[in-house]
Amino acid sequence: MVLNIKISISIILFVTCCTNLFSQDKDLAEKVSEDVKLTKDGTSNKGANVDSNGSQKESESSSTKSKMSAQEAEAFRLLKITADRVKVSEAANMKKAQMHFEHGKSLYEKGLFEQAISSLKKATIIYPNHKKAKELLSASQGKIGTQFNKVEAEHKILKDITVVKRQEKLIEIKNRIETAKGYQVQSENLSSKSGGDLSGEDLFDQRIKLLNKALDEYRKTLEMLQWVDLNEKDVRSFEEIVIKEKKNIKLKKEHLIEDLKDLKKKNAVIYAVERNEKEEDLADKRISSLIESAEKAYKRGNYIQCEKICRQIRRLDPINKKAVKLTSKSRKKLKKKNRKWIKKNFEEENKRWKEKNLRDMIPWSDPITYSEDWDWISQRSAVKNVKKRISAWEAKYRGILDQQGTFDWSQQTLGEVIDELRENYPGLFIKTDKTAFDSLGITDQEQVELKVNSLPLKYILNLLLSQYGLTYGLVDEALVISDEKGVQGELTLERYDVRDLTVAIGNFPGPDVSLANATGLDSGGGDGGGIVFEDEDEVEAVTADDIKNLMISKLHANSWDDARGTSIVESNGQLLVTQTYEMHQQIEEFLTRLRRSRATQVFVNARFINHVDNTFESIGVNWQGLDQATVNDAGGTGVNDGAGFLSDITNLDSVDGRARVFTGAPSGGNNSRGLLAQVAVLGNTQFEAVLAALQTINKAETLNVPRLLVYNNQLAYIAVVEQQSFVSDFNISDSTFDPQIATFFEGIVLEVRPTISANRKYITLQVSPTLRELKGFSPLPSITSAAFGTNLETLTPIIQTTSVQTTVAIPDRGVMMIGGLTKTNQATTTAGIPILSKIPLLGRLFRTDTMNNEKDNILMLINAEIILLEEIEGDL
Repeated sequence: MVLNIKISISIILFVTCCTNLFSQDKDLAEKVSEDVKLTKDGTSNKGANVDSNGSQKESESSSTKSKMSAQEAEAFRLLKITADRVKVSEAANMKKAQMHFEHGKSLYEKGLFEQAISSLKKATIIYPNHKKAKELLSASQGKIGTQFNKVEAEHKILKDITVVKRQEKLIEIKNRIETAKGYQVQSENLSSKSGGDLSGEDLFDQRIKLLNKALDEYRKTLEMLQWVDLNEKDVRSFEEIVIKEKKNIKLKKEHLIEDLKDLKKKNAVIYAVERNEKEEDLADKRISSLIESAEKAYKRGNYIQCEKICRQIRRLDPINKKAVKLTSKSRKKLKKKNRKWIKKNFEEENKRWKEKNLRDMIPWSDPITYSEDWDWISQRSAVKNVKKRISAWEAKYRGILDQQGTFDWSQQTLGEVIDELRENYPGLFIKTDKTAFDSLGITDQEQVELKVNSLPLKYILNLLLSQYGLTYGLVDEALVISDEKGVQGELTLERYDVRDLTVAIGNFPGPDVSLANATGLDSGGGDGGGIVFEDEDEVEAVTADDIKNLMISKLHANSWDDARGTSIVESNGQLLVTQTYEMHQQIEEFLTRLRRSRATQVFVNARFINHVDNTFESIGVNWQGLDQATVNDAGGTGVNDGAGFLSDITNLDSVDGRARVFTGAPSGGNNSRGLLAQVAVLGNTQFEAVLAALQTINKAETLNVPRLLVYNNQLAYIAVVEQQSFVSDFNISDSTFDPQIATFFEGIVLEVRPTISANRKYITLQVSPTLRELKGFSPLPSITSAAFGTNLETLTPIIQTTSVQTTVAIPDRGVMMIGGLTKTNQATTTAGIPILSKIPLLGRLFRTDTMNNEKDNILMLINAEIILLEEIEGDL
């Protein structure tokens, strides 16, 4: 009971204090209203009475403002003290109420409802907002049939709270009005304190911002007045104050904005003038700097740079005299420099051109010579799409799969084999796909019979699993054994250019240069002939579709399925393949093998060797009588005229003797080369003796080496021939002679078709070399014209043909003789006077001995070398 009285007294005191504060605040509000009115009246009459009573109003306004501020501060101080006391009291009461609630709850749970009601009532009295205490109190009262009139208590509490909230709202309204006035005063003070000395635009901007803040406070005040619970008179009074102040602020703001615009225009003009002055100054400095740079460039001999800088100067100052003069001087110097440069480079390029010609004339002995730049050329690669980056675990697994292993599985089950692989390769997590095993009808008890020696693990797995239609793949950090569908990894698209594999390697049969194909032998006219070629065999080229079908049929045929997203499409000689990473590796390896086998070539080197060794010797004396008055000189051409040519002899007692040594060719069909001596005795007895002696030794070696580089199993040829023409006949008509010109060919034709063995050690060579040489012409019987008495001579060529057609097997880089001919001719002839020619010693004067030995040896050698580009590149 005593506690309830204390609480009631506290509440009464709190309400009384708030009422007093409200009355004080009301008086304060009325005073504030009066001050505001006075302030507004002073402001409105300021323009008319500024000179008379401005100082008096300012003093009254400042005194009123100080008085209002003191009252307001005192009211806030008392309200804060009261609020603090209420908070402390509420905390203490809430603690006490919680103790009573806990005690009442304990009694309620024990069934002592009357004692519980007593404790719970204390809790609700000490702290009326204790919700749980009220709920438990109602429950306890319901247990004993009593009711508590809580409506009255709640009404009393709410009434007190409403009074306090009303006072808070009223104070907040006053504060907002004072804050807005403060912003207005600050705006005015900025103008009076600055006196126009500060930055004009910043000052106007600051004053406008302060007025905007004041407008915002007045707007919030009007919003509060629409919802605050005050009497209508007070609300109307505050609204009038706020609306009036807002109008004044807007007018002031408009004036400030206009002044700010004028100020900005004025400042813009000043800034433009200053900027033009600065730009002109900067332009002068820049021109001076550019001229200095141009002069330095001219001194360095960099005339192009100097002229470029002068162009920049003339863009800034088109009539700059220094720039014009420097430009003219630079151009003259540049022309002179260019002439020297052209002369120097002409000489240098001429030397380089000569060196290039000499380099091109180098007779390279190797069949293939790589460029000096092959190191960086070999780094080129085909254009490919960006492949997925291999993760660390996948790289590790692939490294293990490349390791070699040896296993002997005999009478072991598939499960035991897989367990053994797990033990031998602990770095691999091997997982079996039971679903795939069941679908294929395979169990772990399948018998395995396999023996491998030093094979990579990936090949061992392929051999093992292919027996059961299984395969393996790397999926989710595991080696999974399943069917094709179960191990499919990520699909990627790659482009493979196979146009180099689809180029047809044609066959080129060699020409027929036999005499039967010479022209003009059987037909009239002077038509020229040509080489006769055999019909070329048609070669069926490999197409991109063929390669595509081969890849689908040979490279995991089960992995190509549109439903799984794997595909291969041919487009203009390129294959667009969508497959897994493993399949792309197999495709690259497959195409590499095709290119390696296709790039195999053979270098064929044929040698035609002709060795000639001829010996001729002839010694003899020719006796004859003289029935003529003069001696005919022996004809012929040569050197070393012995006795000379004498005049014809008319005295029968004279002797004529002369001799010559012939080293050149004879003329007029007279004696051959050698020593020719002639003695004539004229008298009663006349006779003439002619001594002829000749020895000839002829040794010659002729080498013809045709060379040819061909693809494996390709028919190709090399022909080095010369066309010859001769008169084969005459057409005589109406006293005219029409010669018939025939042509034939001489030279070398080499036709080969090499076939390399599977082990690349031997070459089966189908070779057909032909060598045709012109030995001379044989004249046919002359035709004499009856009308003009002219002898018409026709000729027939004498041609030696050496030809072989054979097929041989030759080791790589070996030399083989495929044909040859050795021809020997020995002849001895003795002509003389019977009996006298056999007299010892003197018999040489009455006979002529001739000895002729001829040896002709023809050899045909063939050399073939397999050209593997990868081996040559490995040696570079």
